[in-house]
Amino acid sequence: MLSTEACKNYLAGIPLSDEQVVNLRDTLYALVENVLDDYISSCGSITPTCKNLSSIVE
Repeated sequence: MLSTEACKNYLAGIPLSDEQVVNLRDTLYALVENVLDDYISSCGSITPTCKNLSSIVE
């Protein structure tokens, strides 16, 4: 999770209190979590794949 200070850096120039920044951050995290949950649910079953990275990296 991004710190309050990191969020403030992204929101530079927008006058928000620490409490407002934390509320905004938490709301955005919840929104993204819900969107991802819905997306994953709509995909049905997801089969993980495993690639042998040693064959790619020399």
